[in-house]
Amino acid sequence: MIQCIALDDDPLALELIRDYCSSIPYLELQRTFTKSDDAIRYLKHFPVDLLFLDVQMPEMRGTDFYKKFALGSMVIFTTAYSEFAVEAFNVRAIDYLQKPLEFNRFLKGCEKAKMHLEYRKLCKGSEYDFIHLRSNYSLVRIMLPEILYIESIDDHIKIYQSNKKMLLSATRLKDIVVKLPIDFIRVHNSYIVPFSRIWAVKGKTIFIEEIEIPIGKKYEKDFFSRIHL
Repeated sequence: MIQCIALDDDPLALELIRDYCSSIPYLELQRTFTKSDDAIRYLKHFPVDLLFLDVQMPEMRGTDFYKKFALGSMVIFTTAYSEFAVEAFNVRAIDYLQKPLEFNRFLKGCEKAKMHLEYRKLCKGSEYDFIHLRSNYSLVRIMLPEILYIESIDDHIKIYQSNKKMLLSATRLKDIVVKLPIDFIRVHNSYIVPFSRIWAVKGKTIFIEEIEIPIGKKYEKDFFSRIHL
């Protein structure tokens, strides 16, 4: 059972979340809050697995609330504004839902949270932050937060990292994508990117630092449905 709370300054939005949660058997919505202070006091005594947070609230932005008070929990952001999508994924949100919330889309976000929680439990509750790959006849540990993007070159991949290092591995892109957590998404026949590294999307181009990465036609629908631009 996934224990969760919801924080939104709109009571009607909370009522809809309450109705949706009651229809999903693995969710237990413990409380709903319209004020940040009340949610903060609750979380100090009753930590939860998942938060539904509105991004735009009068007291505190949802992203700031999450970074200050709930980083140990999963989060799904809800908002009427699409321009906060990249900011939401920068704090490793499970999903980003635009209002008015539709049940099927809400359910899809909850399924992601369920899979993520199961994966964390499989890893004995620790944060899965690395993978091992073969490179230069050695088994190398790659720290996931350091990955900027992954590029396919024939039957090899190049992993570009924030420390300016590049690692070459005799691995196919389709084989590594299944090993990566949900923050990573394939956006092109030749590229995988982490959502948390994206700082801008213009047209069909992703910007990660000074790097431009194209979005392939085959992957457009999935990418934009997740980032809601």
